[in-house]
Amino acid sequence: MFSMSAADYLQSALLAECTLRVTRGEFDISELIQVGKFLGHIQQDLPILEEIAEDVAEKWEEVDDKNIAGLYGFLEALPRVPNELRSKLVQKTMSVTPRLSPHDLSAVAKSLTRLQGNVNSLSVFLRLARFAYKYVPRYTDAELCDVLDAYIQFGHHDWSLTKALEQCVPKRVFTMHPSAVSKVMDYFSAKRVLSKPIFDAVAESFVYNVESFSPEEIASQIVPYGQMNYLPPNAYRFLEKVEELLMARFHLFPLEMMVNMLYSFACVGRVPLNFVNRVCSPYAEMQLEGVSGTMDKEIHKKLTQLMLAVELECPQFQTQRLMKKFSQPLDPQVPTPRFFEHPTMYILQQSLTNVLGGRQYLRHNVMLPSGYIADFEVQLDKEGHVLSYNNGYLNETEEAVEKRIVVCALFPHHFCTGTHHLLGRQVMKMRHLKLLGYQVVQVPYFEFGVLKTDQTRGKYIHQKLFPTTYKFSW
Repeated sequence: MFSMSAADYLQSALLAECTLRVTRGEFDISELIQVGKFLGHIQQDLPILEEIAEDVAEKWEEVDDKNIAGLYGFLEALPRVPNELRSKLVQKTMSVTPRLSPHDLSAVAKSLTRLQGNVNSLSVFLRLARFAYKYVPRYTDAELCDVLDAYIQFGHHDWSLTKALEQCVPKRVFTMHPSAVSKVMDYFSAKRVLSKPIFDAVAESFVYNVESFSPEEIASQIVPYGQMNYLPPNAYRFLEKVEELLMARFHLFPLEMMVNMLYSFACVGRVPLNFVNRVCSPYAEMQLEGVSGTMDKEIHKKLTQLMLAVELECPQFQTQRLMKKFSQPLDPQVPTPRFFEHPTMYILQQSLTNVLGGRQYLRHNVMLPSGYIADFEVQLDKEGHVLSYNNGYLNETEEAVEKRIVVCALFPHHFCTGTHHLLGRQVMKMRHLKLLGYQVVQVPYFEFGVLKTDQTRGKYIHQKLFPTTYKFSW
């Protein structure tokens, strides 16, 4: 004989009673929304949920700023939001957003990340974002996490939010929950924003509070420093604390997470020699490949670049070799037909051609032996003459090459957002190319883009390529 537990009996009785009262229309709008949320948590495919949605639509005039957050919570339980309710919801949210409390605004933001596709989430979120930054000092840690997570999910960046965080976080960082601090750093990492006041404060609190952090929280707070190519004022104590922590708790970190952290240190020129052999080894490689036998391409790139950093920056240190040679480029390589789709690349090639005397004197989109990609490559002989190429190959022997010049075009995505501060990956690339013997010529968009004539571009390129020679009379 089937027996029902007390909990199951209570749940069944509540479900039956709620269904009966919804059918009789005994609930007002606030009660109806709360009942809908409750039933949705029990089971999402209950037929009564659709009836509740219809009742909410009929009583729509009663919906206000006090129950709009609860309504979004109820809609999360629906497999599909009715079209009529969806349009009404968007219009209502647009009108009541200025009156939402910090708690309700963060709750709506959290629901929007789960309702993508069911409502016009992006337009609603952009409306919320106009007011979300004002409540930063009033958010609890959990509410701040929900708001920042919505910013990350919708790919939105707001300088007003950054400014509000810079005013609030340094004051609260020592008492904030580690997950909230990690979410703040996740936001800046996702948006490539370098906020020195926050990065400095987080580094300071990390030194004193890290013992209570989880591995995920530790990684979230460490990786952005390398990504943004930034070391805080207390860099010595910060890195020393990280090293102590990794020594004691290395076994608690997943290998992928460890690779990301070690790569972050390499980006700022602090190669983590004590831990390299633990991740750059055949055994670690097999663990990273797992059952599928294939390693994530981004992780393998970082491992390869980490090994290259050890080889070039610490040549006295012997590191292990990966079993499989990684043949993919360390930078994204654009297919040749698409390389000149960006107008800056085409104009830059024309300027290089004019200075060098012909297109045969340079190659474009070149994968160098190290695995890095050079936008353009120029080679000189011992007398300083430019050597020509034929179908991408030198007309002279390799012995004739005295100097190799690589030209790297730098676009906004190579820099921290809104600044001229290069990202760590790019800084490490330039550092490695110089150690490999190349003359590295950087052409940032904010310098080359303002030059409007062939003459000014020619002078600029000539000065970049041959800074010590006499200037032509342009």
